[in-house]
Amino acid sequence: MPLPSRVASSCREEPLVLQGRNTRLPDLYEVFDHPKHPSNNPGRSIVIKYDTRPIAMKDQKQFEESLEVPLGQREELKAQGLFELRPGDYVFCRPGLENTDPRDDITIGWVVGPEKHSQKCKHALDEATDSALGPKETRTATEVPLERGAERVGEGRCYNIAISVELPTGCIAPQAAMKPSGNCEQFHKLCRVLSTAIAKISMEDMDLAPVDLQDLIRTRTEMLGLPRVGTHGNYAFQTIQCNIAAAGGLASLAAQLASFGEAHFDDKDCPGHTTNMQVASQLPEGWDPGYFHLVGLGVFVALDKHTSFNFQGNRRHGASGPFPPPGTDLSSIPAWAYRFTLISYPPSRMCNQKCRYRVAATPSSEPIFLAPEMQNPEYDPSKVTSTTVGSANFFRDGHHFMDNKSHVEFAIQSLYRQTHYLLKQLPAHLGVQRLSTSNFFNDITYLNEEGERVAVEAWEWAPPLGGEEEDVSWNDGGRSYRSATARAESAVGGPSSTSRAEGTPRDTARQSTASGSIVRVNAEASTSTNPGPSRKRCWVEIQTPRFLLDKRRLEAEAIRQGERAPKRLRTTGSYTANHGGKGSLGKAAMGEDEWISSASSDDDLETAKGGKGKGGTKGKGKGVVKRQRTKASKGKGKESKNTQSEVLASQGFVFRLMNFSDASHVHAELNKLLAGAQTIPTDMAVDVEEYDDRYEGTTSMIESDPLSLNTVRAVFDMKQGSDAIYAMVQQSEYANRQHHKRYALAKLRTWKWLRSIREAACVLIKKGKASLRNEKSWLGRLVLQLIYAHESSERYPTISSGAVGFHVPPEMPVDFIYDNRMAWRAFGHVLQNMDEPVADAVVEAVRTWMRWDLLKDVKLGWFVEIVEEQLGDAALTMDYVWSIVASFRSSDVSLGAPPARSGYKYERDTKLFRETLTDHPIMDTTSHEGHLYRQYRDFLNGDLSPEELHIEELDGSWNQYADMWRKALEYTRDPDQVTDDKFIQLLQGDADFYLPIREKAPSRVRSRSELGPYRAEVITTPAGIFSAVVWRAITYRSEFSKNHSMTFESSEALAALVRSITEANPTAAAKQNSKGNTYFCDRKAYGQPTRRSMDLHPLYWDSIQQKVWSKFVHANPKPTFSAAIKYFQEDKGHPLKGEPTVVEMAQAIVELDAGAIAGLRALKFLTRTWPATRGAKVEAVVEALGAIIQEKMTDTFTEQEMEEAGFDLLSLEHSLCKFSRALRLNVLSKDI
Repeated sequence: MPLPSRVASSCREEPLVLQGRNTRLPDLYEVFDHPKHPSNNPGRSIVIKYDTRPIAMKDQKQFEESLEVPLGQREELKAQGLFELRPGDYVFCRPGLENTDPRDDITIGWVVGPEKHSQKCKHALDEATDSALGPKETRTATEVPLERGAERVGEGRCYNIAISVELPTGCIAPQAAMKPSGNCEQFHKLCRVLSTAIAKISMEDMDLAPVDLQDLIRTRTEMLGLPRVGTHGNYAFQTIQCNIAAAGGLASLAAQLASFGEAHFDDKDCPGHTTNMQVASQLPEGWDPGYFHLVGLGVFVALDKHTSFNFQGNRRHGASGPFPPPGTDLSSIPAWAYRFTLISYPPSRMCNQKCRYRVAATPSSEPIFLAPEMQNPEYDPSKVTSTTVGSANFFRDGHHFMDNKSHVEFAIQSLYRQTHYLLKQLPAHLGVQRLSTSNFFNDITYLNEEGERVAVEAWEWAPPLGGEEEDVSWNDGGRSYRSATARAESAVGGPSSTSRAEGTPRDTARQSTASGSIVRVNAEASTSTNPGPSRKRCWVEIQTPRFLLDKRRLEAEAIRQGERAPKRLRTTGSYTANHGGKGSLGKAAMGEDEWISSASSDDDLETAKGGKGKGGTKGKGKGVVKRQRTKASKGKGKESKNTQSEVLASQGFVFRLMNFSDASHVHAELNKLLAGAQTIPTDMAVDVEEYDDRYEGTTSMIESDPLSLNTVRAVFDMKQGSDAIYAMVQQSEYANRQHHKRYALAKLRTWKWLRSIREAACVLIKKGKASLRNEKSWLGRLVLQLIYAHESSERYPTISSGAVGFHVPPEMPVDFIYDNRMAWRAFGHVLQNMDEPVADAVVEAVRTWMRWDLLKDVKLGWFVEIVEEQLGDAALTMDYVWSIVASFRSSDVSLGAPPARSGYKYERDTKLFRETLTDHPIMDTTSHEGHLYRQYRDFLNGDLSPEELHIEELDGSWNQYADMWRKALEYTRDPDQVTDDKFIQLLQGDADFYLPIREKAPSRVRSRSELGPYRAEVITTPAGIFSAVVWRAITYRSEFSKNHSMTFESSEALAALVRSITEANPTAAAKQNSKGNTYFCDRKAYGQPTRRSMDLHPLYWDSIQQKVWSKFVHANPKPTFSAAIKYFQEDKGHPLKGEPTVVEMAQAIVELDAGAIAGLRALKFLTRTWPATRGAKVEAVVEALGAIIQEKMTDTFTEQEMEEAGFDLLSLEHSLCKFSRALRLNVLSKDI
């Protein structure tokens, strides 16, 4: 209801004076008689006024991002000017500094005290908490019962007990632990009790919310039909997270709650709603319960038991404590003491209809989704009714050959059968029934052929839902039809597709008359039961297909035998989003036709971020490229978004082998090999038990009588024994290297054999069935069986290894259940061009019978073959290569879309890996990496002796660094001089690549000229920044950038220029079409080869069009270095506004982790051991940069030299990169 206009003038406000408060925190005002403050929860109304100008909002956001959780107790917090909210207090924000109308205030949060919660709800929450944490006497500080079944969110002890959000796909579903399993019943009961208790007490808080907020949230939930968690009265909170932390006496919660124990934003919460936090902690008497902070507002709440806080989760927040009484011995804290907070919140995707619900499953266990378009009645269906979109279907296209009545009748009956099937998936205890079916049809009307509006006629055979007579008439009619079909079939003398389509069970219908014979149907058995259709992707299926029955049988058998279920048959989990929206990445849910790519899904997603491996995401879904199951555009229209994303994500070194094959790793391998070779071989046998006894005895003798001769002899014997043990270890390590090679080569030979089997199968297929009937080999029999299976359109044919004469230990026959995805194409005609599917089926059959993991073994074979082909088998003995082989992931050799389901495309899927390895420095005999590897290989093979090895670390001295700067200055004064100096000659050949003085590099000078984009009047325009990005990311160091204009009005203008050049210049055209597009784009422009390509400039133009570049560069105050980096975020080479600080430069160096780091290590300003945390890395780089600037540079160069070189932080970072390059070429002098 609108508030009367006089309300605004009746409110009185007073500013709160808070001593010691940070001046950048907002001012607080207490408003008396605030119109939005509910009368049933009396307390104070706190108003925060904020400046709504974009620049002010951005500044406040950046300040808020810098804040952390205060770790003090109440008096310490108040001394910092932080304001404590008490029960009954409400916090509002008022937009606009000049606004005085409280009716415009936005509710930010409110506190509810224990006295406002009913005894019934508090008692229920206490009982649920006891169940979740377990009896006090059985608790430990490391685990409670709730943690034994719940799905972890992120890395801490935070658990979702309701609905999860799969961030990459936008899918909403019950969290994965809700699926039925052998030991889930107790956990599911616990979730029901806990979610009910939390939801009811949380809604007591919502009843105390301002009325306008209640109405807004309730209406939105009812309008969208959002799921109600815990209780039907819960319209406000769609999921629940439990945060568990043992009371360890520490102020910070980060050790137990990870990111949720630190200050953070819950950016995936809905801004228009609020988050509810209930406190159910169980702490010893006298403890301070800890505090919860909205750090950007400078307010906090004490976390007393049964106190609750409702707040906007999008604001930066965090908690601290609990705190023991002073003097408490931390080792005496009882194990039952726990901080337990329960967070209920609304995911933004659900409230904004940007999600799809996984509501049920098809008979083949594929998920059925309620898409966003289905939830929105305003959605324009032209997207799916367009004649150019999707496959032909009955709803859209049936009118071409059906009259109006037939078309509508079939559509509504199909809809009914889908609804009937889905409703039967509801749990039996709900007792859902629909005994009358006529209303479903009679309520829908349509226009008949005469233009009259008529109702759809009731369907006589529509099966009711529930009740004793549910399937009586349907089963009677089905039996009559099957009996008649079986009699007709017996006269034909062969199987019919009709009888199989009806779902005749395979264990009775399939009778083999001889080994390798054609499958026949037993007519009597076919009438015994009716399991229903088993064709995939049909929503009207009645019975689970045989494939899934076999899946459950095999899984149960594997469990009984103490083994894991076969990978193809395992049930997969889901992507789960945590409360903060930073997803915990699990395995992608998939149908059985996706098993061939399932093993690579997680790793390919990680690798798309940069090859960081399993720990790369650290629980965060950011930057993930999710490959959807969508068809490619096949060259029509614009490239799909997924394809574009994968092209961008694949830039740089994304394969683990490339990341490991740097100079430091190869250097370490050579040193280890040398250490083993220099160990004096020993034939001395060492009895380990005897050695241990002697060691203990010698230790006692040293302590009691160190000077006796007996002690001397004992020490000598111990020394001899330890040397022998060391020699044995080194000899064992050398032997292990050879074992690693043997293992890898065995995988290679296996893969080649499997490939030869496929090739032989292709030859047999081309001979035809007539020739195959006389084929006696197991392969010929298998090919014939598979051809018959394809022609008979059998969806899940089973072929026994014994039936085709394929015998491997153990001699027991093994069944191969083939998923015949081509079955649906075979109705009514014989399939043509079966070569590919049948050959692939042969490989799958052999894989099953040999008990191989086909995906891993095949791709591992690819990996080993390419490594051996490029580097030789010596590479397979290296420890870091073995680490890849031993923990092989499919993304180690192929990226992008999974292998085509019609075959294993070796050339296509390995092209990127092969090209990247070919371009790697380890393949270059003149590079440091290449030189070290060839010494390793030759020494391993006995072609080099230890004395002939020349092992050099990439080390440099300050003298060499200074020499580089001085020679660079000498070059810039006279670039064309005649000289014998190797470094100056290097600069004369390619100054852009080696010159440490950034601003004097030829291409940099050109970019600031009339031809370039870095002029002030150009760079501030969209065309200017686009041209700069194209230069840095595509054309840098190419012939094109040196000979043509560097500014382009748009992506289309650039494309037109490229076309005109290739048409007029045959040389440019030839280079454009060659590997790497070398005329327009040099993939090695920055040293390491990347996925740079002229094809990417349309993406850059589109991105720049979406960014308000002009406003950014003209902002006041001037954007900082960090702001520029954040603006571009994904771009490594970016134009900058404003000079960086030392800290900002250090952050950039750490983020890039490239040449500057190598330069600092070569100069000994950084150690080879890299700190574990990003903050520690930045501190180390800050210290190194400070030492160079304040000590070394000023002592080495004159002020005039530094001014001439344009020395600053940017040029320092640039020169460190060039220094690491020059060191590899040994062109710098160590003497000055």
